[in-house]
Amino acid sequence: MAKMNAAVLKGGKNKRSIEDLELKQVEIPAPKENEVLVKVYACGFCQTDYKAIAGIREIPIRGDHIVGHEPSGVVAQVGKKVKEFKQEDRVAVSPLYYCGECSECLRGNEFTHYCWNAEVYGGDGPKIVKDGAFAQYMVVDKKSLYKIRDNTSFESAALLEPTAGSWKGLHNSQFKPGNDVVVIGVGGIGMLVALLAKHNGADRVVAVDISDYALGMGKKLGIDIIINPANVVGKPNYDRSDYGKITKAVYDSLGKNPDLIFESAGPVSATELFWDMVLSGRGIRGNVFGITTHEPIPVDCGKLHFAEPVITSSFNVSLLSLEQALKTIEKGFNPSTIVTHTFPLGRIHEAFELMKTPNRNKVIIYPNPDSYSGRSI
Repeated sequence: MAKMNAAVLKGGKNKRSIEDLELKQVEIPAPKENEVLVKVYACGFCQTDYKAIAGIREIPIRGDHIVGHEPSGVVAQVGKKVKEFKQEDRVAVSPLYYCGECSECLRGNEFTHYCWNAEVYGGDGPKIVKDGAFAQYMVVDKKSLYKIRDNTSFESAALLEPTAGSWKGLHNSQFKPGNDVVVIGVGGIGMLVALLAKHNGADRVVAVDISDYALGMGKKLGIDIIINPANVVGKPNYDRSDYGKITKAVYDSLGKNPDLIFESAGPVSATELFWDMVLSGRGIRGNVFGITTHEPIPVDCGKLHFAEPVITSSFNVSLLSLEQALKTIEKGFNPSTIVTHTFPLGRIHEAFELMKTPNRNKVIIYPNPDSYSGRSI
């Protein structure tokens, strides 16, 4: 059997660490009748990948598996029942497999991520986790593939899934053109939320982050207002005693209540700050988007009663969001503007170390040497 290079996360325990991520040669998988073998050209290094490798998140699989869930590439081989794709087709890959037949799937294309039989390639969430895209090749069901145009870069195509997640978050929270939007945390996913809001007609977007690197990048990409809580409170890290000052700085920057606030950071402190901002106004819409760990936080129910917020949340991607994100990219939205660093697969441990730092935004892994651009901004 032919071999390929892959980054394999070792099994045998609930939580892993970087020592469990091994570069090795494994067999190139063969597609079943409804599957497609994709030669992976680019794959985003998501914060959820980082958390899984670092042992911050438990993942529902005990065996060895290949991580990476934001890929794009070229069709290398198709299963005998696949008629929609052919060799050399340029494709983006959704990490989510949905059956299309269960009660949730039959509710419509907004609900496919609730699928009772869902599977995921290289990520986590569903109980069934299949090999992902930090490898030269991967096998996926044909329903997880999307053809991309020749003028769409593989980096932009690799960011289809996070763009779809950002679109879904805005959609769930009833975003409207002309809204003033606050995004707490402008790493990869938060930056996409902010830029997509601007692209879709937001009046003003406020980025809140403790990273001057992220804020500077956001300003260059068109974010209207940037606020570093460390500068507001005069210390590197903020805590509960500082939420009021930071919230006031955000409200003062707009001169009014924001219409929509996103929590896109992940830490508990950022989520608590989000609640303080939402409950400091009236009738504000908020979306819990970034935090993925199970953390209880205090909420003042008296403020909740009188503030009348509309709180939504968003996880994963649906068929609708993927379709809309692809249309948005084809009409000119370029998610690859957030890419700051690229690495070949052989340097994935360096990429992991970079993920710990604030001086980066989106990191892309190139599994195949012939597709690696060497670009690092």
